[in-house]
Amino acid sequence: LQRLGGRIREPQALLRTLVHVGFPMLVVMAQPDLTTALVFGAIWLAMVFLAGADLRHLGVILAVSAALFALAWRFDVIRDYQKGRV
Repeated sequence: LQRLGGRIREPQALLRTLVHVGFPMLVVMAQPDLTTALVFGAIWLAMVFLAGADLRHLGVILAVSAALFALAWRFDVIRDYQKGRV
């Protein structure tokens, strides 16, 4: 994030940081450990926010993430015990 500097406000740079954290999140979710994956996402969100990412871009990413989470919930990608914890 420090190397990106002001470019963090560009969508391409922001998505590149998301790819860096997204792969480990998917690996952790495959274990399955939903809670740790969500913590990774929250830490990434806080870091890019503090780095100066555009709030509109973060809003779009949050909206898409919420939609994907809802689909995963609906189609039982998320297991019952995980639903109970959420």
